[in-house]
Amino acid sequence: MKAFDYWHPILRTKDLKRKPVSVNFCGREVVLFRGQDGTLAALEDCCPHRRMRLSKGKVKGNRLVCPYHGWSYDQSGKGISPSTSALYPCVKSYEVTERCCAIWVKEHGSTAELPTLAKPGLHHVCTLHYHIRAPLELVVDNFCEIEHSCTTHILLGHDLEAISLVESRIETTDDAVRIINKGPQKKMPRLLEYLLGYKRGDLFVGELEILFSPVRVNIRNYWTSSNASECRKREAQGTVVFNPVNDQETEIMLFSFMSQELSVFSRLLNPLATFLLDFETRLDQKMLEGIADKDTKLTGVQLGRFDKPLGLTRERIKRLYWQRDFTPLP
Repeated sequence: MKAFDYWHPILRTKDLKRKPVSVNFCGREVVLFRGQDGTLAALEDCCPHRRMRLSKGKVKGNRLVCPYHGWSYDQSGKGISPSTSALYPCVKSYEVTERCCAIWVKEHGSTAELPTLAKPGLHHVCTLHYHIRAPLELVVDNFCEIEHSCTTHILLGHDLEAISLVESRIETTDDAVRIINKGPQKKMPRLLEYLLGYKRGDLFVGELEILFSPVRVNIRNYWTSSNASECRKREAQGTVVFNPVNDQETEIMLFSFMSQELSVFSRLLNPLATFLLDFETRLDQKMLEGIADKDTKLTGVQLGRFDKPLGLTRERIKRLYWQRDFTPLP
């Protein structure tokens, strides 16, 4: 399967209103719009008449009208020319659906299934969307290693002084990479400790599963007692899905979940958790965009003990995802 055969979340539901929206989907320009009947549509963002961007047009009824000459297209891409009634223009369309407050698209005819975002019983907190000026591989690197949590992040992660105590284990299959990190949690405000069920001296455990159809990281964070004999009840879980815009830019959609027992505090916790998660992710974004050399090759790079996943994920991205079918936009 090609990269664009897989489901990708390309826009938050709340970001599509009355006007059509242009997005990049694995190197392709796509226009999203919602008809008067509420049905979603995803078309190639180019009128076949004179190649005007359809996203510059407007929605009329259940049709998208090109602003240049008034040609219009329904949600399947079938068109009408006002001046040439015998002409039946057609625009490429994509399969489209909604899940977890995001709009997902894929190639028609693909058998790919929507990826699982969280295990049953978890409460959906938020869906966040970021555009990062860095290649896909470097963005994936950031979410696959724990060492940067010492200096980049404020809350979750490990103290720099205790990073040598963090245990890291890697498990691989032909189509997945799994990483389990466990070590002392850096200090957090007392209120957060209480809400998360964390106690001073606990170990922070991060379980990461990197999959490649599409490229995504399933993240599970929880705490154990200092001797690892007792697992705290509350946990946070999330999925980060990656959409390459071109060879130097990547968009990510982050889906966050919490233990169901915390849902009773959702009016308080959801805004707080969303704010903190957005703040921490923007720190990731700032670091990634500050990398001096964004070459994705690892040749000449000095790697530490937490960097082993970098080579493992690159091999699978190339073999399972790109398959040499990706042509980046200029």
